Amino acid sequence: MLRILGSLSKLAASRAAIPARAFSASAGCYVAAAKKTAPARKASTAGRAKSAPKPKPRKAAAKAKPKKAAAKAKPKKAKKAPAPKKAKAKKGPTKAELLEALIKAPPKAPSSYALFVKSVAVTVPAGQPSSIAERSRQYAEKWRKLTDAEKASFQDKARAARAEYEAAARAWWQSADPKLVALENRRRKRQRGPKALLLKNPFAPKRPASGYIMFATEQTELNKHTVPSGIGGMASLMSAVAARWNAMSVSDKEPFARKAAADKIRYQQELKEYYGRAVAAA
Repeated sequence: MLRILGSLSKLAASRAAIPARAFSASAGCYVAAAKKTAPARKASTAGRAKSAPKPKPRKAAAKAKPKKAAAKAKPKKAKKAPAPKKAKAKKGPTKAELLEALIKAPPKAPSSYALFVKSVAVTVPAGQPSSIAERSRQYAEKWRKLTDAEKASFQDKARAARAEYEAAARAWWQSADPKLVALENRRRKRQRGPKALLLKNPFAPKRPASGYIMFATEQTELNKHTVPSGIGGMASLMSAVAARWNAMSVSDKEPFARKAAADKIRYQQELKEYYGRAVAAA
């Protein structure tokens, strides 16, 4: 048994010593096969690898700081009661109201017919017409039916009221400042709604006329009987007067220009006498 095993081992060794062969088609026989070279092993990187850093020794855990004692809660301040709201002061009158009060002229005196309507309206029963136009028609009809003696009482009252108004108005206009009057008239022109009547002094000196106005007045007096009555006739006359004035030369207009200059001087003198001081013409 031992001999058999020894022979088998020798045979295996001899076969291992025989080189391996491969069949070559070009040579037509078996030839020794080329030895396969084992791939070169990569150089071990173990040597090149840096030595792993040594773990740093852990620091001792920081001592926990002792917690501060909780701050004492501050007592909340009591809310102040809201101060009572001050009552808004009423605004005073506006500049326009002050100006209007300052330039408030005396009311005009009523006419005799206005006094009659006022007296009749008080005695009219409650069943009178609701339409103002119808009531006005009835008042006018009643006024026409009155006799002269019945109208005389209303006319006397109207004359007395007119005399009182003229005295009060004359005194008021003499004391009024012309600049404030002009300012009030500008305010009335600017205000919205129905147009207010402008303040006009009926007692003030008559304003001066221009040269054209003097010429037109002269021509109207000379030719008013030659034109038809009515608005159309007067309009045609004024158109003819304007055309004639434009066609006149400077020398022809000179007399009217001198009259206008003299009238302006007259106006300035009368203004000074009326107001008691020199007043610039507006």
